[in-house]
Amino acid sequence: MDRLTKKYAGGYGLVNVKDNEQSVESSHPNTLREILKSIKKLGAYEDTGLTPEKINHLLQANRTVAEERDAYGKGIESLQAQLSESNHRENAAIHLIDCLSYTLISMSENSIFTKPDTPAWHLVDIMLQSIKDWRGSNSDNDSSAK
Repeated sequence: MDRLTKKYAGGYGLVNVKDNEQSVESSHPNTLREILKSIKKLGAYEDTGLTPEKINHLLQANRTVAEERDAYGKGIESLQAQLSESNHRENAAIHLIDCLSYTLISMSENSIFTKPDTPAWHLVDIMLQSIKDWRGSNSDNDSSAK
Protein backbone atom coordinates (compact mmCIF):
# COMPACT_ATOMS: atom_id res chain seq x y z
CA MET A 1 0.00 0.00 0.00
CA ASP A 2 1.41 3.38 -0.97
CA ARG A 3 1.51 5.85 1.90
CA LEU A 4 -0.32 9.16 1.62
CA THR A 5 1.40 10.60 4.68
CA LYS A 6 4.90 10.90 6.09
CA LYS A 7 6.16 11.69 9.58
CA TYR A 8 7.62 15.05 10.42
CA ALA A 9 8.99 16.36 13.70
CA GLY A 10 5.63 17.98 14.45
CA GLY A 11 3.41 15.09 13.35
CA TYR A 12 2.29 13.94 9.91
CA GLY A 13 2.23 15.62 6.55
CA LEU A 14 1.16 14.67 3.04
CA VAL A 15 3.60 12.77 0.81
CA ASN A 16 2.75 14.64 -2.39
CA VAL A 17 3.18 18.09 -0.82
CA LYS A 18 6.61 19.72 -0.53
CA ASP A 19 8.06 20.05 2.98
CA ASN A 20 7.93 23.83 2.86
CA GLU A 21 4.27 23.76 1.73
CA GLN A 22 2.89 21.58 4.54
CA SER A 23 1.46 24.53 6.50
CA VAL A 24 -1.68 26.17 5.21
CA GLU A 25 -3.45 29.34 6.18
CA SER A 26 -7.20 29.59 5.97
CA SER A 27 -10.01 31.87 6.99
CA HIS A 28 -11.74 28.73 8.30
CA PRO A 29 -9.51 27.51 11.18
CA ASN A 30 -11.97 24.77 12.31
CA THR A 31 -11.92 23.19 8.86
CA LEU A 32 -8.15 23.36 8.77
CA ARG A 33 -7.86 21.81 12.26
CA GLU A 34 -10.13 18.91 11.22
CA ILE A 35 -8.12 18.33 8.04
CA LEU A 36 -4.90 18.21 10.08
CA LYS A 37 -6.53 15.77 12.58
CA SER A 38 -7.59 13.59 9.65
CA ILE A 39 -4.05 13.59 8.25
CA LYS A 40 -2.71 12.64 11.70
CA LYS A 41 -5.20 9.74 12.01
CA LEU A 42 -4.43 8.57 8.48
CA GLY A 43 -0.72 8.61 9.31
CA ALA A 44 -1.27 6.56 12.47
CA TYR A 45 -3.32 4.06 10.47
CA GLU A 46 -0.65 3.82 7.79
CA ASP A 47 1.97 3.20 10.52
CA THR A 48 0.20 -0.07 11.34
CA GLY A 49 1.07 -1.39 7.88
CA LEU A 50 -2.38 -2.94 7.60
CA THR A 51 -4.41 -2.70 4.43
CA PRO A 52 -8.22 -2.51 4.52
CA GLU A 53 -8.29 -6.10 3.21
CA LYS A 54 -6.00 -7.30 6.00
CA ILE A 55 -8.15 -5.52 8.61
CA ASN A 56 -11.29 -7.21 7.22
CA HIS A 57 -9.49 -10.57 7.31
CA LEU A 58 -8.46 -10.00 10.96
CA LEU A 59 -12.00 -8.95 11.91
CA GLN A 60 -13.41 -12.14 10.34
CA ALA A 61 -10.79 -14.26 12.09
CA ASN A 62 -11.69 -12.57 15.38
CA ARG A 63 -15.40 -13.34 14.84
CA THR A 64 -14.54 -16.98 14.10
CA VAL A 65 -12.44 -17.26 17.26
CA ALA A 66 -15.27 -15.68 19.30
CA GLU A 67 -17.79 -18.17 17.85
CA GLU A 68 -15.49 -21.10 18.61
CA ARG A 69 -14.92 -19.79 22.14
CA ASP A 70 -18.69 -19.54 22.67
CA ALA A 71 -19.23 -23.08 21.34
CA TYR A 72 -16.42 -24.35 23.57
CA GLY A 73 -18.00 -22.60 26.56
CA LYS A 74 -21.35 -24.27 25.87
CA GLY A 75 -19.58 -27.64 25.67
CA ILE A 76 -17.96 -27.01 29.04
CA GLU A 77 -21.34 -26.05 30.56
CA SER A 78 -22.81 -29.32 29.27
CA LEU A 79 -19.94 -31.34 30.72
CA GLN A 80 -20.29 -29.54 34.06
CA ALA A 81 -24.01 -30.40 34.14
CA GLN A 82 -23.25 -34.06 33.36
CA LEU A 83 -20.59 -34.14 36.06
CA SER A 84 -22.97 -32.59 38.58
CA GLU A 85 -25.64 -35.20 37.77
CA SER A 86 -23.04 -37.97 38.02
CA ASN A 87 -21.88 -36.64 41.40
CA HIS A 88 -25.49 -36.55 42.58
CA ARG A 89 -25.99 -40.20 41.56
CA GLU A 90 -22.72 -41.19 43.18
CA ASN A 91 -23.68 -39.45 46.44
CA ALA A 92 -27.06 -41.22 46.40
CA ALA A 93 -25.33 -44.58 45.90
CA ILE A 94 -22.87 -43.88 48.72
CA HIS A 95 -25.78 -42.99 50.98
CA LEU A 96 -27.56 -46.22 50.02
CA ILE A 97 -24.43 -48.26 50.71
CA ASP A 98 -24.00 -46.51 54.06
CA CYS A 99 -27.60 -47.37 54.96
CA LEU A 100 -27.10 -50.96 53.88
CA SER A 101 -23.88 -51.26 55.88
CA TYR A 102 -25.51 -49.81 58.98
CA THR A 103 -28.50 -52.13 58.59
CA LEU A 104 -26.32 -55.19 58.08
CA ILE A 105 -24.16 -54.36 61.08
CA SER A 106 -27.24 -53.74 63.18
CA MET A 107 -28.83 -57.01 62.07
CA SER A 108 -25.63 -58.89 62.72
CA GLU A 109 -25.30 -57.47 66.21
CA ASN A 110 -28.91 -58.43 66.98
CA SER A 111 -28.52 -61.97 65.53
CA ILE A 112 -31.35 -61.45 63.06
CA PHE A 113 -29.51 -63.44 60.38
CA THR A 114 -30.22 -66.72 62.07
CA LYS A 115 -33.51 -67.12 60.17
CA PRO A 116 -33.22 -66.64 56.35
CA ASP A 117 -36.99 -66.31 55.82
CA THR A 118 -37.38 -63.28 58.09
CA PRO A 119 -38.31 -59.77 56.87
CA ALA A 120 -34.74 -58.69 57.63
CA TRP A 121 -33.39 -61.08 54.99
CA HIS A 122 -35.98 -59.78 52.57
CA LEU A 123 -34.85 -56.19 53.28
CA VAL A 124 -31.22 -57.14 52.60
CA ASP A 125 -32.27 -58.69 49.27
CA ILE A 126 -34.11 -55.50 48.29
CA MET A 127 -31.14 -53.33 49.22
CA LEU A 128 -28.68 -55.50 47.31
CA GLN A 129 -30.97 -55.51 44.24
CA SER A 130 -31.18 -51.71 44.44
CA ILE A 131 -27.40 -51.47 44.41
CA LYS A 132 -27.18 -53.85 41.43
CA ASP A 133 -29.84 -51.85 39.57
CA TRP A 134 -28.03 -48.60 40.27
CA ARG A 135 -24.72 -50.03 39.11
CA GLY A 136 -26.36 -51.34 35.94
CA SER A 137 -27.99 -48.01 35.08
CA ASN A 138 -24.80 -46.15 35.95
CA SER A 139 -22.69 -48.32 33.63
CA ASP A 140 -25.25 -47.77 30.83
CA ASN A 141 -24.88 -44.01 31.27
CA ASP A 142 -21.09 -44.31 31.35
CA SER A 143 -20.97 -46.30 28.09
CA SER A 144 -23.37 -43.93 26.29
CA ALA A 145 -21.25 -40.93 27.31
CA LYS A 146 -18.12 -42.43 25.67
